Amino acid sequence: MTGMINGCSQGDRPPIGQVSGSVKIDGEPLSDVIVTFMPENGRPATGLTDKQGKYQLQYLYQVYGCKIGLNKVSIFAPTTGAPSHPIPSKYQEKSELTAEVKAGKNVFDFDLESDAKAKPAPTKKTKEILD
Repeated sequence: MTGMINGCSQGDRPPIGQVSGSVKIDGEPLSDVIVTFMPENGRPATGLTDKQGKYQLQYLYQVYGCKIGLNKVSIFAPTTGAPSHPIPSKYQEKSELTAEVKAGKNVFDFDLESDAKAKPAPTKKTKEILD
């Protein structure tokens, strides 16, 4: 009888895995950003990073986890407030980050690279050509 009650309590919710991890940019914790895991079909799961850049995904209110399977991962600044560092656009709407979520506990750490670090600083000769 307990199994029936537990099985019924999940409703039509798909199987989910527990997901946590951290987000860094140029080796520094990226705080106050939204981490979104979007499956191919269905509802996304989101989490907000803390001061250490750590997050835990939430599928529904007070339901932690993410739909099992391949997920596209995006990292956004919240609509209110500001992240500790600017987030390059390549990690936002058009992100190519992915994560394969499995049953049980999953840890995904993301070490992002800022636009300033990705682009080499112009050399003196380059500056002369540009000027």
